[in-house]
Amino acid sequence: MQESSTPTIAADDGNRIIAANTAAADLQGWHAGDLIGQRITAIIPEHLRERHIAAFTSLLLTGQSHILGRQVTMPALHRDGRLIEISLCIQTQEATDGRSVFVARLTGGNRSSSNGTGTAPATG
Repeated sequence: MQESSTPTIAADDGNRIIAANTAAADLQGWHAGDLIGQRITAIIPEHLRERHIAAFTSLLLTGQSHILGRQVTMPALHRDGRLIEISLCIQTQEATDGRSVFVARLTGGNRSSSNGTGTAPATG
């Protein structure tokens, strides 16, 4: 994963980033090492965080997901605070200790907006 040119981030079942390659970190304005240990919500826009937490909790409780294995386009939070549009595909893998690991392969990085609303800021 680390050597891949495809931006890739892995998170554990505690919602913490456990691996991120340089391509993923660069896409979101981070150093790869600085992402490790962060909650995944560090790269999720604030207006989507509650929805993510509810869906993730439901996945852990029921095993059911609407996005696993599907390509989904959504905004991501760049380290500088602006939103970037990414597409991601999340797969689950089992770690050696039996816990679930969620691996997301990302594409994109186009600027979405800088105001967190999903719309471009008004100019005057």
